Amino acid sequence: MLLDSLSCFDQGKTGLKRKSRNCSESHWVEWARTALKTGVSGDSLGAIRIFFGLIMVLEAYSLFQPSESTAGQIMIDTYYAGGGTMTYFPYPGFSWLPMFPKSVISGLVILLGVAGFLMAIGLFFRFAVVTVFLIWGYLFAVESTRTYWMSYYYLELLLAFLLIWMPAARCLNPFQRRKPHRSGAIPFWPIALLRAQLVISYFYAGVAKLNADWLLDAQPLKYFLAQEHVVLPGAYLTSLIKTEAFAYLLSYSGALFDLSIGFLLLWRRTRFLGMIVLFAFHATNH
Repeated sequence: MLLDSLSCFDQGKTGLKRKSRNCSESHWVEWARTALKTGVSGDSLGAIRIFFGLIMVLEAYSLFQPSESTAGQIMIDTYYAGGGTMTYFPYPGFSWLPMFPKSVISGLVILLGVAGFLMAIGLFFRFAVVTVFLIWGYLFAVESTRTYWMSYYYLELLLAFLLIWMPAARCLNPFQRRKPHRSGAIPFWPIALLRAQLVISYFYAGVAKLNADWLLDAQPLKYFLAQEHVVLPGAYLTSLIKTEAFAYLLSYSGALFDLSIGFLLLWRRTRFLGMIVLFAFHATNH
């Protein structure tokens, strides 16, 4: 490494001089390539495959369930297979996609759940992950009212696409003919790519909160917390939850969390703290 670094310098009258800016850039590019090709344990990628597959099973299951967000109606009826009064808003460029009848939509959602399960257990992985991507992508693109406020639906679509190209089936998979891969099983680039996606998702959510509504007026949290259904009558700390100060506390802590949590998780020394904060934040949301 030292010799590679010195090769970018010339010995002149006043000492070492850098040969060129391109030499320095090529050095860092080569370092990045080497780092991304370094063999690492594939266990974490296998865990991502398993849990992501189970999450997609839950997504499919939830579409057949009533929800408070749909006034107690079954979600698949409200968003995709309702009566003639329903209005759909496909994303730009996807208006050519047909809105299938309820029987076809239901079949696709069932297939989504089956494919997610196959992903989780590592059977027919490539077929399963492509199926998840195509079905979830169809549901995402054809009906934007469901996905507009839910950034994690978009994240799930991105993860499904990325997993298509990753060796996730090699790891923690009892269906592999050869012995399941362990340390040094995969290059580092899939792990780096998934970590980067997580950091980007959280950080961008924090940037989106840096506006007057969120920081100066504590909206929409102030409006939401004022609703009667938010807390049950006589619930613990009801008087605190209904205060304006609490709305500002949640607004600022939410923005700070999104801007920082990705970096806390990246650094080994703060990862445990990040996991505690992550659990507390999402439990509060729930």
